Amino acid sequence: VKFRYLFPALQYANAIVRLYTMRLTCLLLLLFFTGRHTAQGQVRLLVYTGAGTSHNIYKSNSKDDYLDYYAYRGENGFYVLPHAGVSVMVPIGKKLLFEGGINYTQKQFRGEENKIIEANTLTQLTVYNESKTRLHYLGLPFTLSYIFPVSAKSALHLGAGINYGFMIKASGRTFSRQSTIGFPPDESEFENFVPSGLLQTSKTTHGTINIFDTGAKLQLSYVWHSKLMLRLASEYSLYTVYLKADRNKPDLQLWYTGLSVGYIF
Repeated sequence: VKFRYLFPALQYANAIVRLYTMRLTCLLLLLFFTGRHTAQGQVRLLVYTGAGTSHNIYKSNSKDDYLDYYAYRGENGFYVLPHAGVSVMVPIGKKLLFEGGINYTQKQFRGEENKIIEANTLTQLTVYNESKTRLHYLGLPFTLSYIFPVSAKSALHLGAGINYGFMIKASGRTFSRQSTIGFPPDESEFENFVPSGLLQTSKTTHGTINIFDTGAKLQLSYVWHSKLMLRLASEYSLYTVYLKADRNKPDLQLWYTGLSVGYIF
């Protein structure tokens, strides 16, 4: 009874966060178009591509994570995941640079789980599952950078900003092994359906992925001859991956770090 109002309250808080996120987006777009108008003839186009890796920040959401008969463990492996994008670069004075555009990024997380289905020591059945989930995002990144001249032909751009991501595809694959004492293990590999949604409702199932993400972003760019660019960027998701976390599995946030090369027109 004491939790009867908890779910509506969480829904309301989630809607408020999204509302202020969209307001911030409008403010950044206003700054972008205002800067573009005041810097006519200086606006430039950046095209870039590269690869990175996802680091997973796991959050426990159930005491059942620690029960003897069920154990789930999130894994942090090294995954080479591509990204690419196009940005419009708008100088604001001589030292500041506003950048906004669109990008594509892949992110991934992995987990392992062990289940003991029957605890009888003579017929004990152990199930091991290794799951991988890959998420594909279209993003709207906005950053503001400070320019540090290195030489007459090169400069460093140190920037910070935000990236609004919209998941366009989610794919999952699971490797399963069932072992029974006295019998050879039964192994299989299959693709699994990954549900997704925007708002949590009473019909939202466990394990549903959130299609909206907002990431805080830091980046360091080296620009040579005002044409070639090498960039190291890191983005930390402010939203958890699951709209409604899977039972007995910890929720998580994604931290993506990537290296890219680009050309400025």
